[in-house]
Amino acid sequence: MSARGDWIEPLNDAELGELAAATLPWLATGRELTDLSKSEFPLPGLASRIDRLREELIEGRGFALWRGLPVAQ
Repeated sequence: MSARGDWIEPLNDAELGELAAATLPWLATGRELTDLSKSEFPLPGLASRIDRLREELIEGRGFALWRGLPVAQ
């Protein structure tokens, strides 16, 4: 029996670049994370994937692993 890995969501270079492009300007503001709004954090390429994952978290499995996030940064 093989292990299932469909709960692992690897991020590709383009997606990581999109996250960085949205994150860096936000960090420069010095504002609290709780002040962040969707309109101030545009993720046009990732938006549909995030929506799909959100649905899976709420209606499905309830967990996922996003692999590849540069946590040291």
